[in-house]
Amino acid sequence: MIVRNKFLLFFFVLFFGFNFHLEAAQLKLAATILPVSDMVKEIAGENNPVITILPPGANPHTFELNPRIIKELDGSSIIFVIGKSLDDWIASASENLSGTKLVQLTEGIQLIDNDPHYWLSVGNAKRMVKTIADTLIGIDGAHKDKYEANLKRYLGELNQADLHIKKELRNLQNKKMITFHDGWRYFARDYGLEVVGTIESSEGSEPTPRRLAELGKTIRRHRLKVLFTEPTVSKSLAESLAHDFNLRLIELDPLGIREENKTFIQLMLHNADEIEEGLSNE
Repeated sequence: MIVRNKFLLFFFVLFFGFNFHLEAAQLKLAATILPVSDMVKEIAGENNPVITILPPGANPHTFELNPRIIKELDGSSIIFVIGKSLDDWIASASENLSGTKLVQLTEGIQLIDNDPHYWLSVGNAKRMVKTIADTLIGIDGAHKDKYEANLKRYLGELNQADLHIKKELRNLQNKKMITFHDGWRYFARDYGLEVVGTIESSEGSEPTPRRLAELGKTIRRHRLKVLFTEPTVSKSLAESLAHDFNLRLIELDPLGIREENKTFIQLMLHNADEIEEGLSNE
């Protein structure tokens, strides 16, 4: 009797444990950049693995896929992308990924001059996670309740982060910014800031002498004291310009490169802190 019960217990664990394993690894998902992959993880839940394609420190505008990454993406159900020229490199790779669907997250978002940095807005993130949830429900309706519950919870967390940033930046006396890279217009729009100048005239291009002269006039007119830079831009050029224009450098983190910014909410709160610190001391 004891032997029989042990056999039944072994059979039960083997059978149902195997099915649980299948349930746990239901979907293989991917996203081109870390802020989006974190959003996907929040909605998909722990049981669905999510690959972040862009390596830490890489520039999404100039990144190139390699065979190792393409092999890692094989079998992915969905790759969530930003689009708008930021991560177009994934489109050509998708031709070699049978059964993988690319989902761009611009639905319901009011773009500024087709600027692809729309994830740097908590308001936009709320729309993005709704698109993520709808997409997952569309291919995995059996777990609709889970995705909807995760969406509701995460929207609450995003609302709290949004309110925190608004409160933090509301009373700044100076709300004008100069940035190295033109990627902060959505953030500025959401929180009553104004980007009055950028160093790069286009992605990766160094400023011309004429542009530098115009920026100098802007800096003096608005009495700016800080240049907001980023980890992936030219550090030597940023330091040189900061010296020439007598500016402090403060580094923002749009992609979650810093170790402490591994979630989208951490990323946004960190950048709000850096902007508040820079502008409040001008």
